[in-house]
Amino acid sequence: MKNQPSRGCQIGSTTKAGYMRSTARYLAVEAITQSRIPLLACNLVVHARKKKDPVSLQKNSTTTFTGSFPKGKKVCIYAHFDSRGGFSNADTHMVRQIANSGVDVIIASTSQLSSHLFGQQKNGLSDIPIVSRENHGFDFGSWAETVLMFREEVESLDELYLVNSSMYGPFASLNSIFTMNGNDVTALTNSNEFLPHAQSYFLGFSKSSIQHQSFWNFFRSVPLSENKWATIISSELTWLHYFQSSGFSSNILFPVEKSQRRNPLTFGWIDLLNRGFPFIKKSLFLQNYDRIAMRGWQKVINEISPDFDVELIERDIWERSQ
Repeated sequence: MKNQPSRGCQIGSTTKAGYMRSTARYLAVEAITQSRIPLLACNLVVHARKKKDPVSLQKNSTTTFTGSFPKGKKVCIYAHFDSRGGFSNADTHMVRQIANSGVDVIIASTSQLSSHLFGQQKNGLSDIPIVSRENHGFDFGSWAETVLMFREEVESLDELYLVNSSMYGPFASLNSIFTMNGNDVTALTNSNEFLPHAQSYFLGFSKSSIQHQSFWNFFRSVPLSENKWATIISSELTWLHYFQSSGFSSNILFPVEKSQRRNPLTFGWIDLLNRGFPFIKKSLFLQNYDRIAMRGWQKVINEISPDFDVELIERDIWERSQ
């Protein structure tokens, strides 16, 4: 595996080799946070999206849909991207586990999957409908285009979940996270990097929030930017603020304290798993920007979830490195 930490570096901590990089990133985050630039940008975005007539997101002419919209009342739109152009066994396992938890799944992929999946029964996803679209707007673009494409069907749902393919797992039952518990919107984790926000790999919406005009205004105004940081500022850092300011109740299932300034999905991954969090971020094994020590991760997962086959992750990491 790439970026193996030095011996003696405790698992979950930043490696010695990556300490200076991590410190520089932390100082940069703090400087930007203290400048209040993200807060000002957040407020501007929220204000713009609450206009009565937001600019409509236009359906891309190359977008296709294979299958039929699910008949159930709980639906998950799974935003998928794979630079290799396929659908990995790890992602197949994730989608199947979501479906097994009683939630119907639509895959919204920017990897041109229709022929790939439906032509191969062995992937086990031939019954899952797929929206195939160009890669504009990242996950929020995939979610927005799918939601708007099926507005009538979405408005009839009891619960809608927006999930992306950035995680490995699950290592625990998903029944406890695919529930709104009386809230209008829900997320799994929050972060205090840049400004307090709900992380956007998992978003949940209740029936009342789906039927509110603010919900549709938000997704109609999702910018189809090809710049990652523009998308983070315009969508990830603002989505929960937008809905809270519209009067929606919200809940974070695995909250972190304000004193935790760094991303809990990377710097606090072991703590989250010990609290019952069912996922681990793929980037810890792939890019690992902060050089978090990962040697021994298999033991951590085996102790928490003995039935999970860690070879699923190991093989995916190996295939991505080829």
